[in-house]
Amino acid sequence: MDAKRKYAAKAARVRRTSREKTNLPYSILNDKYFLYGYSIVCGIGYSLIMDLWVVLTIENSFNFTRYLAIVLTSLPVMLIYIVSNIVFMFLLSKTMFQILQRVKVKYGITEGKI
Repeated sequence: MDAKRKYAAKAARVRRTSREKTNLPYSILNDKYFLYGYSIVCGIGYSLIMDLWVVLTIENSFNFTRYLAIVLTSLPVMLIYIVSNIVFMFLLSKTMFQILQRVKVKYGITEGKI
């Protein structure tokens, strides 16, 4: 019976916190400029890593001039990565933070129990 009470209390806590906003010390959800900046950095970083992979695949070694040429060639695609990251962050950030908050509470991630 004790296990059922424990489970019911945990389920109630998950339901309660799923309705609340995230309670981060510094709420990243409210800082839209940080989220958009992070989206831009991730788009650029992803593109640069993929361009590095292309150079290493072509030559089996790193050639800076070829890397620079590939980066300049892929600028339109990098812009697409950046814009899509910002759009997805704008549309999905609130929902994703709520889902992550529920997972954190449900599995006791911040309580030190795994």
